[in-house]
Amino acid sequence: MGGGAGLALHGDFTVVSNAVKFAMPEVFIGFFPDVGSGYIFNKLPRPTALWLLLTGARISGQMMHGLGLATHYIESRGIQALYKTLLQSDWRRSEAISILKSQLATYCEPPDSKQMPEGNYPERWTYDLGWGPSRA
Repeated sequence: MGGGAGLALHGDFTVVSNAVKFAMPEVFIGFFPDVGSGYIFNKLPRPTALWLLLTGARISGQMMHGLGLATHYIESRGIQALYKTLLQSDWRRSEAISILKSQLATYCEPPDSKQMPEGNYPERWTYDLGWGPSRA
């Protein structure tokens, strides 16, 4: 959450799980999210970015993956196995990125669509307030 997310989301690989929560809680005390987050939010659909930035709403790892804020999704029960495999890998080899991609492909999978909320809540929320594309 907050500034840490602004740093982590710029990596080539962003892995989230069903236990992850994402938010910008600094808006509750009148702060604007850091500049790193601003770059990330600029890539989101405008209504979604406004909803997250103005409300400090928390979203799940599933939603992060669905919005493109994460490159990989793993169920929390598989994290230890992935972690153990990563620790046992030889990272000195020149093909380290290929090894990482292979291991992420082995352990990560798209979230179950049944776990995703129905509808586009951020977009609906901004339209309900009259913040459609012409006003946002």
